[in-house]
Amino acid sequence: MDSFKDFLEKTNLEPNELTPGDRVEDCNTNCIQYKSKGRVTRVSKIKSKRGNIVGNKVSYKCDCDGPTWKKGEELEKTEIQLKKI
Repeated sequence: MDSFKDFLEKTNLEPNELTPGDRVEDCNTNCIQYKSKGRVTRVSKIKSKRGNIVGNKVSYKCDCDGPTWKKGEELEKTEIQLKKI
C-alpha cells in the first residue's frame, strides 16, 4: 500500500489547485479506478470532526471507458489521488 508521502510524490498538484474544467487522471495505484481520466465537475472541502479543512474532494466526469468505470460516469476522489493532465 502506498504511503501518504508516496501519494504526494505522484501528484503534480498544489493544495486547492483544481477547479471545474481541469482534466485529471487517477494516480492511486491501489484504486480500482486507477488511470481513469476526466474533467473536474466539482471541488468541495473535506472537514475534520473539529471543523478544520483537511483537504478537497474532487468529482470528475470520465471521458473514456475502463475496466471498472464507464465514459460519462462521475467519480469522486481526494485531490492527492489525482494528477492534472
